[in-house]
Amino acid sequence: GEKYLNEVNKRIFPRLDISAANFVPDIFELQKSNKYWDILYVGRVVDFKKIPDFFNAIRKLYDSDKFYRVLFIAPAPPNPDKKKYKLSDYSYEIMDLYKEMFSFEERKFFNFITIDYDYPFPFDLETLANFYKTSRVFVYTSDDEMRPRTVGYAIASGLPIIVRKSVSYLLPKNIRKAPH
Repeated sequence: GEKYLNEVNKRIFPRLDISAANFVPDIFELQKSNKYWDILYVGRVVDFKKIPDFFNAIRKLYDSDKFYRVLFIAPAPPNPDKKKYKLSDYSYEIMDLYKEMFSFEERKFFNFITIDYDYPFPFDLETLANFYKTSRVFVYTSDDEMRPRTVGYAIASGLPIIVRKSVSYLLPKNIRKAPH
């Protein structure tokens, strides 16, 4: 992408507008399958994934009596000192934020799985693909990542995606829709 490769030593490099997000294993291919999850988000526990923004969006849905079944798979970086993760203005464990924002009854609909082993890829791709294939919509709240692989997996799986404008370029302009 343009932002990744700049002129170096007055030499201009040829570039292709493709990345790992454009090369998705066949296991993510579009298939008819039973859908269980209404909303899927797969993203690491790092600040630029904007996890609190995702939580706030789900909170608004639940406050509107729309109890969608949500699955959020969140690999967590190594934390050997057991320090609390700092996410934006939140300086406590992300699981604490989840429990604070959602009641026990709501958490029956909203499964938030943090995984602290084999970071950043705790699942093999076949297992991960099954989560995509059994979901209806993929949401991705990061505003600072240009070529997310997880969004490429969602597109290949045939899922509608909800992303910020900074990530929407992955889709052809003629199929993008503004929020309403």
